[in-house]
Amino acid sequence: MSDLIGRTLGSYQVVEQLGQGGMATVYKAYHPAMDRYVAIKVLPRHMAQDTNFRARFERETRTIAKLEHRYILPVHDSGETDGMHYMVMRYTDSGTLSDLIATGKLSYERAGTIVAQIAEALGYAHRQGVIHRDIKPANILISRDGDAQLSDFGIARIIEGSIQLTSDGMMIGTPFYMAPEQVQGQPSDARTDIYALGVVLYEALTGQRPYQAETPLAVALMHLHNPLPPPRQLQPNMPEALERIILRAMAKNPDDRFQTADQMAEALRAISLSTSQPIAALPPSNATITLPTVGTTDTTLESVQLASTPPPVPSVSPPTPPVPPPTPSAPAAPPLPKPAPRRPGWLIPTIAGVAVLMIIVTVVGFSTIRARIGRERVPTAQASRETAVADIAPATPVDASAPPAITEPESADSDAPVIGMINAGDHILVATTDGVARWQTDNSQLITTAQGLPFNDTRKILIGADGTFWLAGYEDLAQILPSDTGVKVLKHFTPADTKIDNVTVLMLESDGSLVVGGYLPSGLAHYENETWHQFQPPIPQEDLGELSGTIYSILRSSDGVLWLGTEIGLFQLKDDVWSRYDEQQGIGEVPIRTLIERGDSLWAAAVDHGLLRYNSDQDSWERVPIEGDSPIMTVAALADNSLWVGSQDYVARSTDDGATWTVMGTTEASEIHSAPSMIVDDLDGRVWVGAEEGLSYYDGSSWVTP
Repeated sequence: MSDLIGRTLGSYQVVEQLGQGGMATVYKAYHPAMDRYVAIKVLPRHMAQDTNFRARFERETRTIAKLEHRYILPVHDSGETDGMHYMVMRYTDSGTLSDLIATGKLSYERAGTIVAQIAEALGYAHRQGVIHRDIKPANILISRDGDAQLSDFGIARIIEGSIQLTSDGMMIGTPFYMAPEQVQGQPSDARTDIYALGVVLYEALTGQRPYQAETPLAVALMHLHNPLPPPRQLQPNMPEALERIILRAMAKNPDDRFQTADQMAEALRAISLSTSQPIAALPPSNATITLPTVGTTDTTLESVQLASTPPPVPSVSPPTPPVPPPTPSAPAAPPLPKPAPRRPGWLIPTIAGVAVLMIIVTVVGFSTIRARIGRERVPTAQASRETAVADIAPATPVDASAPPAITEPESADSDAPVIGMINAGDHILVATTDGVARWQTDNSQLITTAQGLPFNDTRKILIGADGTFWLAGYEDLAQILPSDTGVKVLKHFTPADTKIDNVTVLMLESDGSLVVGGYLPSGLAHYENETWHQFQPPIPQEDLGELSGTIYSILRSSDGVLWLGTEIGLFQLKDDVWSRYDEQQGIGEVPIRTLIERGDSLWAAAVDHGLLRYNSDQDSWERVPIEGDSPIMTVAALADNSLWVGSQDYVARSTDDGATWTVMGTTEASEIHSAPSMIVDDLDGRVWVGAEEGLSYYDGSSWVTP
């Protein structure tokens, strides 16, 4: 497909070919609307001949594009031109883990840090129901800052679903990293990715793969039958705890492995790693780097027919002793209450001595919409630039080098008004008028200006994929970074910068840029490339009249449309044009408190108008009956695929996509506070409900006020 050079795919001008494999070809392209280079992965043209391929491609790419994590390479867009389907990703030229391994064995610390980052990314993806299926060093990019980014989610699944299998025993993937069940053609799950990541760790530490043979099929059968060569035979100085992690990750039986990628990440970060060996350097900036493609011709077994009777090689697995329990980290200064062992808290050192935040953005509620629903698509990206009416000079970034004066945080008050709330790993963060409260079931902290916050009157909070936080006050807005010594302020903006007097909602786009909402008629700004831009008003001042125009919620749906839920109805920005939904379309001048996207459905909490679901065929919104006529304040989609709503009088749950609802708690029984406006879940499955009167959570059997 080298004939694509110089052509245009959608809005992207193809510049050069970067790499080619059996499953895809990767090109560098220029996107004029965003003034940046991107990487475009083009799938084989013959795939379009499969009648099921288009639906699978669209479904899988929507799922992949919703993965927003600092250690996952973002997918910006997808499309089809002349029968060629393609994905658009961030372009990077700083090399892969394969390049790094080629320079020599990595130090224990370096390899452990990279693999722990990828394990964290996999843990996040697995919780979204996404299995990678092709973990290998070529699919792990290394940024110029040294962090890892995992690429090519879902490509193997898309290809797999497009091949008409006529017999048993087919497999797709890279045989050097295949789990035994993958070799046998059995369904993949999270533990399949964990096995492959164990192989990656083995290779990074020893400089060679555990199994090598003359043919891909022979390598695949070795994964299935041969004992694992102990890595310390190749690297005697390797810590035993590190070898045990490899042995456990690569157990033949999936039940003997780490059961979650998060467990593997925690095990890596808990051990003490020697740094006696030199760290392999990144390739020089002028080196020729090939962007990874799924299925390079020398390593990928895309469709191999296994022999009906494999050779009788004895199946002997090495023992997989348990990984020792994590060693408690030394407390940071000042000491904070010890977090639960599953995740680091607001401030905790990693194995590299750097504070790393475990990011799981499941933001749903009146004040902040899920960051993961922010999507960048070409028409809307153009709209954000072409409809701008003013470019505002950015504020001068605050010097974050000087550590703030720190005092020990005090406990938070569970009766404080919950204005913003997000899931941040093993805890939740609550924006209150007194600061940011960090809540676990057994302890809390109130983070204030004494710990480095720029202001205490916090209203909205978001976690970015890069580990930073966006925090909004009544007027001011700041980007902050937690550390082991407090909170560093990276940027601080005032209304003079944003042109928004009262920030009411925040949303992150998939490229990391920020959309801020306030009051209509304007009240909508975009922070991108260190510059603020004003959106064209969705409604003229003369049409607004005396009505209040608070923007309550912002949603970028998977098709690239920008939605605004406001006090006076619902607005949509599509193809550079704003439109407003009227009564015939199921909305009219009713408040839209919350907007979310779940799968193929859009949902809206419309207070007295109830819970609404979007009918894309009719371009209208339909009311979903629940319990009585209690006003619906919020709707949330949680990690277990359930839907939750918060009304004036109760919270209810649906496990069948809104067909039936079960009341989980009521204000009458004093189980929850009145009019809950935010609902999030934590890693242990607890459901936290925030309201103006305070906070409560459901532990699976009863309601608790912390």
